[in-house]
Formats: sequence, C-alpha cells, structure tokens
Amino acid sequence: MTSQRILVFLVCVYIGLSYCLRIDRCNIGIKRRRVQRVVLPSNCTEGTLYWNYPEKTLKVVVPEENGNFTFCVGYVHDPFVKRAQITTRSGSRKINLPSKKDQSECFDYTGDLSLTFFGPKRMKTYMAFIPYIKSKVESRDEYKYKDFIQNLR
Repeated sequence: MTSQRILVFLVCVYIGLSYCLRIDRCNIGIKRRRVQRVVLPSNCTEGTLYWNYPEKTLKVVVPEENGNFTFCVGYVHDPFVKRAQITTRSGSRKINLPSKKDQSECFDYTGDLSLTFFGPKRMKTYMAFIPYIKSKVESRDEYKYKDFIQNLR
C-alpha cells in the first residue's frame, strides 16, 4: 500500500512539474510582452498555446515544411478571443474561432503558415487556451504507394 501511494505522489509531482516548467515543447506559455509572436517547433503535431493576459494580437508562425498540411484550431475558452487571421502562400483570410467545445476550425496549406489571434484591446481576462493540431496530408500517389507495399506483404 505504501509503494502505491509513493507512485501516485511521484506521478502527481511529474505532472505538476511538466505543467509548470513546460517540459513539453508543444504546449507553449506566452507571457505578456509588447511583441507577442511565437514560432511553433516543426516537430509538434498537437498542443496548446497558453496566452497569458491576452491583449491585442498573438502571431503564431508555423515553419515551412515540404508537403501539404492541415492545421486545426480547437475551442478557445476565452470569450474575448473570437477571431484569427490565417496567412499562407495563397493569401490571407479572417476566420471566427470555434464557439463550442466539440468544434474546431481546420484549413489546408502548403509551405509556411501564420495565424494572428485577435484579443481584446485592453486586458480583460487572465488566460486563453488555444488548442491546435497539425497533420500532413498524403497525396494520392503516397496512398497508392502504401497500398502497393501492403499488397506485397
């Protein structure tokens, strides 16, 4: 019984340290500062942006990679962070962020991507959580190749 309690304690300490120290590079805390710009690590496929004291804008840059990708933004719990602007090689457009917990806003892109999230003009809230997912879109040729390899086995 004592070893189980120790194990539970150690797991809780690890989870707490992971959150506080941001051990996971894909879950990023953004502190309040004049220029709010974040570059997502290229190996991150999902995570959350923790925007402390959201005010004005937060620009998130996704580095250029080869291939086609889909990027999704999940429900942002903060009522003051409702809009974003997506900028890709093909242009820019503004989107409304999901307003319900089970919704997400997804879009395809090639190359680099930047998202500008719009917060209130003056700080009105403590933190906005912005969940994201990035996935590579396989071309039809890649699917055909995988099917071909599967049939050989």
